[in-house]
Amino acid sequence: MEALNRLHQTVLRAHKVNPHLKLEVFIHKVDGLSDNIKFETQRDIHQRANDKLSNSGMEQIHLSFYLRTL
Repeated sequence: MEALNRLHQTVLRAHKVNPHLKLEVFIHKVDGLSDNIKFETQRDIHQRANDKLSNSGMEQIHLSFYLRTL
């Protein structure tokens, strides 16, 4: 949850500085997970991040999410 809270605060600050920024979120260290768990994790993070934005009245902010292996 702390990572999602920090993401939320960072997104709000970035949007305040430049509302036209394209924001991308990279989810790291997924190489040890099965494909189902990877995509379930991505969906969960995506949903939670968008819910926080919506609850803040910032649903116009679009975030793109990507899975990364290191």
